[in-house]
Amino acid sequence: MENFNLAVLPIPDMVLHPNTMAPIYVIEPSYIEMIKNCIEKKIAIGVVIANPTTEHTVCTLAAPTILEEKDNGEISVLLHGIGRARLQKLVQHLPWPVFEAKTYDDRPEAMIYDTSHVERLSSILNSWLYCQIDEVDERERFLSTIKTTDHIIDYICMLILKDIEIREVVLASDSLSERISMLNLLLKDDNPYEEDHVILKILKSYDHLENTPDILH
Repeated sequence: MENFNLAVLPIPDMVLHPNTMAPIYVIEPSYIEMIKNCIEKKIAIGVVIANPTTEHTVCTLAAPTILEEKDNGEISVLLHGIGRARLQKLVQHLPWPVFEAKTYDDRPEAMIYDTSHVERLSSILNSWLYCQIDEVDERERFLSTIKTTDHIIDYICMLILKDIEIREVVLASDSLSERISMLNLLLKDDNPYEEDHVILKILKSYDHLENTPDILH
């Protein structure tokens, strides 16, 4: 796929994942203008963590929707992750950053992931939602949006993982089976809502997981 220009919104302490949604509040006039411009042109923006903890340049493509505009011009925005892109080089700094980018897809895989691992992650996510969302109708509406394995993986990253750096690592993985393995290693049965600190350190040290199970033993 050919490169394209992508307006980029840096957000402190947040890694947006595809297939998820997140509300944000924007007060910087240039970024407000950027979001309105992209909405008018019906094009995605790139969302990347401000001051990233890793060196990779993978960002999430997001479709923004303005939820509310204050009298002072500040806006509430809902970001809907729709894909990923790799940032190639900066082509514009002001009034907002624009990068030359390329769509970032998963690599073709011969290995089929273990469905029992997906079922386990789905159970962890469902249990977390039952603990966090008391209102039955709201919870059921949310659960109805989780339809694919990618949805499960991405929402676990957004809602359960607390370590920003590991969320960046998972976002940059170009393998669905690898992302499934990462999360199954990170979330132990005795405490599935917290990352295992030993595994956390190991996963931050390796780009891919093919040999990680051997390393753990």
